[in-house]
Order: sequence, then structure tokens, then C-alpha cells
Amino acid sequence: MKSTGHEMTRVPPLVSREALRRATANANEPYFFLCTTAAGVELDAFAAERFARVAGETGAVMLYADYRERRDGKIFPRPTIEYQPGSLRDAFDFGPLLYIHAGTFREVMAEMSRDYHHAALYDARLRLSRKGTFFRVAETLYTVTDAAGREGQFDYLAPGNKEVQKEMEIACTRHLERIGALLLPPFAALSLDEPFAVEASIVIPVLNRERTIADAIRSALEQQTTFPFNVLVVDNHSSDQTTAIVKACSEKDPRVILLVPGQHGMGIGGCWMHAAMHPACGKFAIQLDSDDLYARPVELEKIVSTFYRERCAAVVGSYRLTTFNLRNIPPGIIDHAEWTPENGPNNALRVNGFGAPRAFYTPVLRATRMPDVSYGEDYAVMLAIAREYRVARIFEPQYICRRWEGNTDASTSVEQVNARDFYKDKSRTIELSARQRLVAGRRPTVAQLELFHERQLEEWEEARARFQQLEQANCKRVALDGHELRVQHNPARMISSTADPLAAEQRPCPLCPARVPDVQRRARYNASFDILVNPFPVFHRHFTVVAREHVPQRANEYLDDLLSLARDLPAYTLLYNGAGCGASAPDHLHAQLIPRRVLPLEEDIARHGKNAPVYALDECIAGYTRAIIVIRGKEQEETRARLARVIADLEALQLMYNLLAWREGDEGNEGNGGNGGDAWTIAVAPRRAHRPAEYYLDGEARILFSPGCIEMGGVIVAPRAEDYHRYDPPLLRHLFEQVTARARVDQEGRLHARHE
Repeated sequence: MKSTGHEMTRVPPLVSREALRRATANANEPYFFLCTTAAGVELDAFAAERFARVAGETGAVMLYADYRERRDGKIFPRPTIEYQPGSLRDAFDFGPLLYIHAGTFREVMAEMSRDYHHAALYDARLRLSRKGTFFRVAETLYTVTDAAGREGQFDYLAPGNKEVQKEMEIACTRHLERIGALLLPPFAALSLDEPFAVEASIVIPVLNRERTIADAIRSALEQQTTFPFNVLVVDNHSSDQTTAIVKACSEKDPRVILLVPGQHGMGIGGCWMHAAMHPACGKFAIQLDSDDLYARPVELEKIVSTFYRERCAAVVGSYRLTTFNLRNIPPGIIDHAEWTPENGPNNALRVNGFGAPRAFYTPVLRATRMPDVSYGEDYAVMLAIAREYRVARIFEPQYICRRWEGNTDASTSVEQVNARDFYKDKSRTIELSARQRLVAGRRPTVAQLELFHERQLEEWEEARARFQQLEQANCKRVALDGHELRVQHNPARMISSTADPLAAEQRPCPLCPARVPDVQRRARYNASFDILVNPFPVFHRHFTVVAREHVPQRANEYLDDLLSLARDLPAYTLLYNGAGCGASAPDHLHAQLIPRRVLPLEEDIARHGKNAPVYALDECIAGYTRAIIVIRGKEQEETRARLARVIADLEALQLMYNLLAWREGDEGNEGNGGNGGDAWTIAVAPRRAHRPAEYYLDGEARILFSPGCIEMGGVIVAPRAEDYHRYDPPLLRHLFEQVTARARVDQEGRLHARHE
């Protein structure tokens, strides 16, 4: 379909990757229109030219505009809202007509490797937002006839939407990874030991609710608990009989405390904070809206016991929608079943609410503060709390939410919906920025990295299969003159063993984000490096550490980063292969992390090494197969200086090297900038060649021996069964002699060539 010289393509909002790819394959103009409705769309006169002009003046990768709806012969205005970084809702209302830069769209479709069935357009939109700006043309430029209604507030919770929501969550999670805002579990647990006069307070903000407030207070007082609690009713200067009703309740039961703020015109959030900061507030502040009820008398006890069991900062329950007279209305139970402890705090940036009833550990609420607004205040504070602390969920209905003409969600206009959506987007924008700063300054712990590894294998079937195959791999030990090598038959490593460093420039970089499979997640380590699960493992835990920028495999400028990795993750050994001696992608800086003490080299150094800042291990162990220079240091600056001198000496001798580093000491003492142990141990393997002569022979004489850090550490990976069976002491000694270069260490810790 053409419109004024511009291509217009129709796709539904929920579309598969292949369908989206096919529909847009012929978008050859600089920009094209993408229409997401089957309804009639009529561009205003000169609207296409207006889109094109604004696109040229702004350089935006996607534009959208206000529009009209024609229903039953009447015209209704449909203003849109400004797109922000926090506009992550998959239901963000751009209107049904998007004006997209064709070249950039082709780029994002080429990058999209996940086989979405529903979320392809959402994923494409997020990818576009990372490549350029979205621009709202704040003018009415077209009319839609007989369009379906907007998504309802709870449409995403419909049972048939489960698979849709899962795909949307995957797309959003990947986006948060790419922009450095993804939070890694576990989240902080709390001791909950601060003393309070009462254990819990039910907080009821109220304004002019004479019709419902007595029912709410009665529901609160009927709670049966094993601990003392009170009910804090914050009356926001009601002008009806609400105040008198609350006073009467407090006279009958001293647990009811009427609070009237000195300030007029506060929002619901301000009233909440007035209660939370009051001396009468208990250890846990628990929600009850002035027109709602608890489902049973046991809900308060259940919420408080959840706090202690989960050691969390907040508990969020579930609720049932009813009429004022308690008759169920669709969609019924609102339980936010999409929440998971591991990814819930991230996915909360995509959905438009946290659920209810909400309960807070009062010291955390006092420190975090709920914003003083009357819509979205709860969502904003929950996002901030979930950034740092554990949040628990109760998935059975605890709360009866009555919908009637007097409550917040009744009869909302388009303008009101837009204002509320804009505020929640603004809250998400603030939260994104806070999380990016937090992630940039916080490095993952060993526990977080191992949970990341576990979750990645749950999602990534191909990688999971290779790790499972590894458990069945044939292994053998080869003894050489008092030390030991281990040989592993691992066919999956054929790619690494046959990689051609000279051909790197002729192929797309496999480590750049655009080439990494969508299913391969990234854990941010710092501003320079991400950590990924290695899909071709040699050990039961195996990570690749990848530079965030496409820079050559040269570690000289990143020695502090490498040492910090060994310090922050003391349960792991860091491996760095030089560009010409083991690196499968010499054009993109990367390293590896493997569990401590799986390499014989570590035991050899522990048993036979000497207490010297720099020494040659093969001078300590007679007949040692490999040439290894050992560097020791307690302080990072001195260790880096020693390592830099050794590297400079190797380069002066025109030698390559492999580098292995770990932090000795207590492996459980990991943390952000913590000590992580007593001293660094760095093993540098000088190399004269990447591969031995036998690698380049033909036929049965050929041996695929392509050593990197793992082999220099004492584990020989054999991708072919015939090589695995032929490896014996004489052959391995012969192969290592061809690729290693032995060096002498003088009293100053400098290296000199050693000829034998």
C-alpha cells in the first residue's frame, strides 16, 4: 500500500520475527510507515510531507504523532505523550502509525536472532531506541476509523497472555542489559531487628470517604494477630463526615489513631509518609485504601510472617476486583504472577504496576520516601526499594478492591490516562538512571555470577546441552616427572582449536553485541567489561569476559581490570590468551573465568613455588613441561607494576604470552572492592609459537594441539578422539617444547632469554 510516495506496511502489535521481517523486507525508501491496526487509516493532507520534513530536521529513527478516532460517526481526539527512556511499557501508545528509518530498521532486524512469536515489534522498538531518538510530532496528522479500544488497565494479566508476557519480559530484560541497567540477584536481605512500639501499622490515607471509611477501619480491626498493631488513619482534611467517623472509631478502639497533617493539599504519597514518619508507626507499615477491605482476618499475620521468613523490605500481595457490593468483576484476581524473585525487579520496569496490598519495612520506607502524588506514588517507591532490597510476594488474594464511581480509576479521560502514564514513565526514567549508576559502580559477587550462570543455562538450550555433555566427557591423567597433566576429550572445542587469527578481519566479530545471540545474556562487570557464559565450556563453570568496546586483544591498558576481576571474584581463575597464542577472537579483547583449582598449575605453584616476587616455576620443578613465570604481590599497584615489566620484557624479546591470575586466600571473601584474599598470583607463559609443526601436517600425522591458557595450566583439550588417545608423556613434552619459550629471571625481576 502506498501513501503519497511513502511505503506503508501493516503488521499487528503482536507479531513474530519472521512475519515482521517479511512484511518490511521491501521497505526501500529512506523512511516507511508501519501501521499496527487493521482499521482504516487516513493521512491528513500534507501529513506524509510533514513526517518527512520533521525526520530530516531531527534525524530521529522513529516518529509518531497525535491522531483522531472516528467512532459511530463522531470524531475523538487522541493525543499521545512524549517518549522517554523510561517508556518501556510494551503497551506504550504511539498511536497505530509509526514512521521509521528503513536502514536502521533493517539493522535491528538483522541483529534480532530470537525467534519471537509475539514480541518482535516490541523488541525492534527497543533496539531502535538504542540507535537513535524517537520524536513525537505534537500535531494531529491522521484519522483512524473504527479502531479497537486501547488496552485496558489489566489486559496484560489475561490468562491467554502468559506466553506473550514472557516474550515481552525477555525483550525488556535484554534491553536493560544492553543499556547497563539490569539488576542481578540476590537482593539484599534485612535483619528486621529495629525496635518499635508496635509490630505493625495499617495505614489508611483518606479524603472524603464517609461512605466507605468505617468499613475499611472495621476490616483492619478484625485482623487476628499474635502481635500488637494499630491503625493510622491519615485524614487529608476531609470536608464531609469522614473526620467525625474516624474520631468515633478511635474513641471505641484506641488502636485507631487519627492523624491530620498540618499541610493542606497533600497527595496520597504525602499522607503515607506522614503516617510512616509518625512515632506511632509500627515496624511494618501495611496498606489499606479507604474504600477497600481485607479478604480474611488472617492477612496481617500472614504479611508480617512473610517479612520475617523472607527478610525482605517489602511484601506485595494480591487482590480481587469487585463492585461496591462485593460482586466479582473481570479480570477478577490481580496477582502479578509474572513476578519472579530473580527478574521481578527488572520486569517491573515494563509492567505498569506492582500490585497490592503493599507493605513496607518502616525504616526502609522512611529512608526511601514515597513521592507526594496521588497516582503512581506506590509504583515509584516500590521500584526504588526493589533496586536494593528483596521484595516478597503473596499470590493468593488478600485484599478486596472495590470499583465504584468514587475511586481513583473511575471514568478516566484520555488526558488523565496520558498524564498518569507520563508520570509512571517519568518514574521509570528516574529509576533507569539510578540503576545505571548503581550497576556501573557495583561489580557482581561470586554468588550473583553463579546464579547468573544457572539462569542462563535454564534459558539457553544449546549452551545447557554442551554443559551437560561436559559431564560425560572422557578424561585421563598423564604423569610427567613428578607433575601431572589432564587430558579432556571435548568435541565442542573444535571451533576454538581451529580458529584462524589471520582470518579475523574477514569475518564479523563474534563478540560484539550485535553478533552475540539474543539468548546469551551479559552481566556488566564495569565500564570496560561484561561477563557472559561461555557456550563452549571446558569446566562446569566457564565465563567469557568481553570488552564492551571493539578493541584488539591487547591487555596492556587493562591490567588493572584483569587484576580487579581476580580480586573481586576470588572463587575464579582469570585466563587471558595473547592475540597469537590461543585467542579465538584476536580482534576483540576478551578473557575467561574458570573455577579455582581445576588447573594442575595452581597446585604445582602452591606445592613447589617459592616466596619471591617474580620467579621461573620450571627452575623450581625439574623437568617441568611448560615455561611459567610466576608473579606475586599483595598490593594491586605493585602487582600491576611487576606484571607490566614482565610483559614489556616479553615484548622486547618478541615473545607472546598467556596469562593466568587468581587471588590467594579466603575464596568466600568476595565483594565490591573488598580484599578478597591475601595476595595475587599471576602465571605468565612465554610463547614462541601458537601451534606446533604437527598441527599443520595432513592426514593421520596431524594433531590439533592449539594451546592457550587452559593447556598452559595443565588441562589439554582434545576436540578429536584420535588426539585424545595418542596423547602420552613423550608426545606432550615434544609439543610443549615447540610452543613455549623459557626465560631467566634476574634479581631485579627482569626477564632474559634462556637457551637450552
